[in-house]
Amino acid sequence: MSTGAQIKKIHVLKSDLHLADKDYRSLLAAYRRLSDGPVGSSKELSIQQASAVIKTLEHLIDATPEVRSRVYAGDRQISMLFALWRLITVARESEGIRKTLQSFLERHFHVRDIDHLPKGKVPKIVSALKAIVRQQERAGSDV
Repeated sequence: MSTGAQIKKIHVLKSDLHLADKDYRSLLAAYRRLSDGPVGSSKELSIQQASAVIKTLEHLIDATPEVRSRVYAGDRQISMLFALWRLITVARESEGIRKTLQSFLERHFHVRDIDHLPKGKVPKIVSALKAIVRQQERAGSDV
């Protein structure tokens, strides 16, 4: 069965898309329960099916620019995060910087893909990164 985190993510994405309940139920009905019959609730999805539903909903958001700009962080916000992260990380190549920032976001903010970073999480992430930068500056001045 789907995990609690998957169910929550599905419902957040459904809400972000302003998906009508009828359309949401149609999407779920495309999946079959192990005991046969269509799925009627996100709780009845398998872990793999829930992952597929999440990817489908994320794809719908990505394909709709006005929804994407309302839901996910914009390029300027992402650039700011990378600029702050460059002050923190020891990684120097862009791939290493992206990988380490992604790992930080996953561990501390439960964001599994920076390209799908919820806009509402950006202020908390910026505050956390600025706090780390200040801490590193203080530690550097104590030496």
